[in-house]
Amino acid sequence: MNMHYLLIAVVITRTIGDLLFKLSVSNVTVSSTQDIPKMGGRLIKHPAFWTGLLFAVSSAIIWTYALDHFDLSYAYPFLSICFVTIIVGGKVFFDEHIGMYKLVGLLFILVGSFFLVLG
Repeated sequence: MNMHYLLIAVVITRTIGDLLFKLSVSNVTVSSTQDIPKMGGRLIKHPAFWTGLLFAVSSAIIWTYALDHFDLSYAYPFLSICFVTIIVGGKVFFDEHIGMYKLVGLLFILVGSFFLVLG
């Protein structure tokens, strides 16, 4: 049975979770260590934080299930694709800057992941 959908699900859930965590801290600033409790209070009230946590836990569960079906040396390169999807998501949803060096780095990640999966 082809279980590659597990690896794709890990990438998707991890990406969504991290983007939701970013959303939950978008308007929270910490200027000193005394601000940390206040930040924590704001986080636990933000729906994106809890939804991101749900996606992160789901991703971890799917990941452990995927590791039961694939060698770590095969599965882990798929997880590195999260670097690409999260950076692209940061650009799309938060208008973060992606410069030439990041683009080249993302290309290396994709090419490297491809070759690792082939091997």
